[in-house]
Amino acid sequence: MKNRMYKFRVWDKTTNRFIQNDKDDVCFFTGLKDSKEIEIYEGDIITYRVCGMDKEGKYSNDFIGFIIFRNGRFDIQFSKTKLSTQYHYLDAADKVKVIGNIYENKELL
Repeated sequence: MKNRMYKFRVWDKTTNRFIQNDKDDVCFFTGLKDSKEIEIYEGDIITYRVCGMDKEGKYSNDFIGFIIFRNGRFDIQFSKTKLSTQYHYLDAADKVKVIGNIYENKELL
């Protein structure tokens, strides 16, 4: 399946000119809000509440990841976890809490 090309033209009110952006510069809204009613965007760093065991058999409940768009949907890509999967479909926003983003808060990953 061929990837769709996204390009944007944004009006900058301070310079009174258009700025050209491509997909790498734009964080898309997922259409969901987290448990505190904060809008969730691509590139947001989140905690995801899981009720169960990690792959070492230890109980874990909050994992850190970030929102990506892949395979036609928004997913959570987990970082520094011992989960059995690296990706999870963003399906239950009530289990998500936005704690930052990949541009301003890289240290959270």
